[in-house]
Amino acid sequence: MLKRVLLTALVWALAEAAWGWAKVLTIHNEHFAKEGREVRNFVIDNLRIAPDGSAIVRGWVTFYKPYESDVSCDWVARVDQEGEILWHDCFTIIEDGDFYAAWPTRDQGTLLVGQFAGGSVFEGVRIAKLDARGAFQWHRIYVPLPSDLVVRGRSVYFVDVLETGEGYLGVGNIVDRDRKDTKTWIVALDLEGNLLWQKTLTGFLANRASPTQDGGLVVGGVTGVTGQAAAWVLRLDSEGRVLWQKSYSGEDFPQGSPDSFAVAAIGEAVSGDLFIAGVTMDDANPDRKEKEDDEQDFRHRIWVARLDAQGRIKWRKLYGKMFSSSFPYLLGAPELVQISPTADGLYVLAESVSTDWWLAKLDGEGAIAWQKKLYEDYYPNMAPWPDGRLLLAGVLPSAEDSGNWLLALEPDGSLAGCGLELEPEHVSVRPAPFSETGLNLTEELPPKVVQVVEDAFFVNR
Repeated sequence: MLKRVLLTALVWALAEAAWGWAKVLTIHNEHFAKEGREVRNFVIDNLRIAPDGSAIVRGWVTFYKPYESDVSCDWVARVDQEGEILWHDCFTIIEDGDFYAAWPTRDQGTLLVGQFAGGSVFEGVRIAKLDARGAFQWHRIYVPLPSDLVVRGRSVYFVDVLETGEGYLGVGNIVDRDRKDTKTWIVALDLEGNLLWQKTLTGFLANRASPTQDGGLVVGGVTGVTGQAAAWVLRLDSEGRVLWQKSYSGEDFPQGSPDSFAVAAIGEAVSGDLFIAGVTMDDANPDRKEKEDDEQDFRHRIWVARLDAQGRIKWRKLYGKMFSSSFPYLLGAPELVQISPTADGLYVLAESVSTDWWLAKLDGEGAIAWQKKLYEDYYPNMAPWPDGRLLLAGVLPSAEDSGNWLLALEPDGSLAGCGLELEPEHVSVRPAPFSETGLNLTEELPPKVVQVVEDAFFVNR
C-alpha cells in the first residue's frame, strides 16, 4: 500500500536567482511534527530534466522520535529552471519495498520506480504514474516468473525507464544471489502500464540505458559476468529487435572480474554517435608500501569512448588516477561515473579522491574544456538542459558547506550569477588502447516472463 504524506513547509535558502544559481533545501513536515518527530536525514539522490525544462528531484526523508523507530518516506518534487518548487510530496509504501528513482514524462507527469519485496530479496519492480500535480494515476507491480525466485535468491530491478511514443521501456536485470545467473530484462509498457512485450538476454548485466533518435535504445553494461568480463553495448530498434551488440576490452585493462571494465554510463550525441564511459579498477594504492588486511584503497581511472552508430570506436581515453575508499557495490561501478552528452561534447561527473568529485566538460574529441572539484554530500547527480546549462544535486560547492544544494551551472562551468566559484581540478588525460569485438546474441523470450499485478492499495490524499 502506498501512502502520500503532504509536506507542509519547504524553505529554499537562495544565494541569488540568476545564472548560475545555488539553492539549499530544508524540509519540515507538520504531520510528523505533531507526533513529536524531527527530521534526522534529508537526502536528494535522483535528478532528471523534464521535456518542458523543469526538473524532477527525488530523495528520502527520515524522521526520528526518542525511544521509537525512525519513520521514512520518499520525497519527490518538480522545480522550474530557476529552482522554484512547482509541487512536492512525500510517499510511503506500507508493505515491503520502496521507490528509488523518478523519471519525468512528456505529459508533465512523473514515473516513480521502486522495488517490490518478497521474503528477504526484491522479487519485482513497482511503477507508479503521477499526473502533472503529483497525484496518482496508476500503480503496477511487475514480477518475473517462475514463482520460485525467493527460493533461488534472485533480485530484480530496473536501471533506467525510457519514454517512447507508445509508452515506456524498462531496462533492468534479474540476478541470482551469487551472480552465476544474470539476465538483462527489457519490458515494454503502454501509457497505462500494461505489458506490450518483454525479453531477457542471458549472461549480460545492464548498468544504464539511453534512448536513440530513431526511437530505439542503447544499453550499456558488462558481459562475461562469470568469466572474462568485458564492457558491453547493445542496440535495439523501437520494437525491441537487436540491431547489433559489441564487447570492448584491451590488454591494459584488468580481466577476469566484471567490476574491472564495464560500461557504467551511455548516451547518444546529436550526431547519432554514442558516448560510453566507465571505471577501470587497478590494484591497491601503489603509493602505500603497506596496508592493513581490513583496509582496501582501490585506484581507478575514468575511461570515455566515442562510438559511431554501429558501435565502432572513434576514440577512447583515460582520465586521471583517482582513488576510492570503498569498492563499488554494482558491477561496472555505475554509481562512480555519469555522463551527459551535449551539442558540442559531454559532461562527466565521477568520484575522485575520497569525498571529492570530478566534474568536467569534454569536447567532441575527448579533450578537457574545463574541470572542477566538487565535494560529496550523499548521492551526486547531474542533468543538462538542452542549451548546455547543467543542474547538479548531491554535491557541495566547497568542503565547508553542508545541506542539500542544487547548483545550476553555465555551460562554461561557472556560478557567476550567485557569486560562488567552484575550485579548479587538474586531471590528466591519455589514450586508452582497447578495441571492440562483435558478439552473436542469443535472445530469450519465454512465453511467460512477467506477471503484472495492478495494485489498488494506496492512499492519495
